[in-house]
Amino acid sequence: MFRSIARCAPMALAAALAAALPQAAAAADYACNFVEVQCDRAANLVRVVPFRAENEECDRLRAVKDADWLVDVARHVRAGGKDRKGPGAAKVVRCDLGEGRTVAASVQGAPVDAKMQGPCGAVFSAIVTIDEVRPRPRRVVNEINLLQSCETGGAADRIEYFPESQKVLIQWSSEPRFGVLERTVLARQSLKRNGR
Repeated sequence: MFRSIARCAPMALAAALAAALPQAAAAADYACNFVEVQCDRAANLVRVVPFRAENEECDRLRAVKDADWLVDVARHVRAGGKDRKGPGAAKVVRCDLGEGRTVAASVQGAPVDAKMQGPCGAVFSAIVTIDEVRPRPRRVVNEINLLQSCETGGAADRIEYFPESQKVLIQWSSEPRFGVLERTVLARQSLKRNGR
């Protein structure tokens, strides 16, 4: 009788471990949100593209050095609803488009839900402001939230500002989160250059 229990114990232990492994792997999954600011001098426009990375892709993107165009949303979170300098302050990307045109895009993280419980508890959105600095200082986009709801959807796929015609194009998606990494251009190029 002891022999049959001893023979069954390793199989039962293996089955228990196999059942626990997918849950542990799922619990280890995580995602992070980024915003890429593209200064397209050839097309004379500024493009803001939010995207999401998962697991080790988050770490690889966070390790990209000298990326003025890349904003890690969780590292630039608005503290207590106020703009502050220092950690948590908005990251500003300045685009010199030539012919005396300069545009500044400000990106700041914002929690979607103040409560940590529930599907939106750990989700961060980004607040984007775009200012024309030269030739004439003026606000073009005033604090637009890129993620309307993490449950029902409404995420911005792209914002484009054309300073010459002074037009803003905002493309919205029905997806309930930031877009996937494949939608970005600079992040892919940078990861390729750095051999990641």
